[in-house]
Amino acid sequence: FLFTMGGLGFIILDRSNAPNIPKLNRFLLLFIGFVSVLLSFFMARVFMRMKLP
Repeated sequence: FLFTMGGLGFIILDRSNAPNIPKLNRFLLLFIGFVSVLLSFFMARVFMRMKLP
């Protein structure tokens, strides 16, 4: 799940680079993309820290 969420974050970041997107939607897509990538990365680290001693 976390790898899928990170991958979707990268896809959203790629979609925010389209030339015909309004500025507000571009910032929203950038924010959602960065949050999902960072959240999935840190949650995967927390999960690995819990499972691996």
